Amino acid sequence: TLLLVPATKLSAPVIIADSVTRIATGALGSDAVTVYSRSTEWNSVVAEDTTTVTVAYYSADDPYADGADPEGVYWHEVEGKPVIWEKQPEVTE
Repeated sequence: TLLLVPATKLSAPVIIADSVTRIATGALGSDAVTVYSRSTEWNSVVAEDTTTVTVAYYSADDPYADGADPEGVYWHEVEGKPVIWEKQPEVTE
């Protein structure tokens, strides 16, 4: 369980260990926030408040490669910072 109660708005990305399995309602305040999980297994973290918390799962490789369309949100690191993988539009000729 992740128990964080920030006194102010979060100013840095929230990266959690792959051992965290639940984020309690209000644990990260009331503003919308993306939590970057080190877990590579989609849906392994339960966010009790899905209106303010989005959980992104780690993937070193592009999860959309080769036309894949996985469920969930995935991230990787670029220069030590979390970056969300985005599905690239199909190129038609």
